Amino acid sequence: MYLKNHAIQSMGLAHIEGVSMYMGKIPISFELHEQGLWVAEAMVGACNLEQMKWKIVLSAASDGLDASPPIFYTKR
Repeated sequence: MYLKNHAIQSMGLAHIEGVSMYMGKIPISFELHEQGLWVAEAMVGACNLEQMKWKIVLSAASDGLDASPPIFYTKR
């Protein structure tokens, strides 16, 4: 997954949480690919829902970071 934000100077801990259904916290580690572009690989669990909504919870050191978490969807 990719996260593009030039305001983020360093990335602390991050994890994925299910929004449609809580499925625990899945730790992820972002690495700086180029200025403002952070990259991470992750696997999420299978769910019985047709479409699952997830959010990425970031702990980033940044003054200009938007407080709303990035959201993504998976389909069965």
